[in-house]
Amino acid sequence: AVPALPRVTFTTQSYVPVPNGAQGKPERVQELVLGQIVQHIDPTYPAQAVSQHIEGTVQLRATVAADGTVTAVAVISGDPILASAAEAAIRQWRFAPTVLDAVPVPTEQAITIAFSLSDKR
Repeated sequence: AVPALPRVTFTTQSYVPVPNGAQGKPERVQELVLGQIVQHIDPTYPAQAVSQHIEGTVQLRATVAADGTVTAVAVISGDPILASAAEAAIRQWRFAPTVLDAVPVPTEQAITIAFSLSDKR
């Protein structure tokens, strides 16, 4: 039998806080440029998870500072072994700054990381 090949994939969704006073002013158009990932480290599939055939999805929320650095990571759901690997990787990620009306702003990133073991070559 061909040994399982671990795979890790991820998706992100940005959330930008609305500045105070911005609500209720539909005539004001704000320019928003979302910061994309400029450096990411793939999570390492933990050997313990591979040996125990643990697969699954980990959902996390990362706080990204105005300069694009990850300042906090919270695990929302997922197997603790996989979540630990995902969190360690995300702490090393870096984003381009998100810019709202020419001012860099902090964001929240909802991140989903899928760990899967494949029997395919």
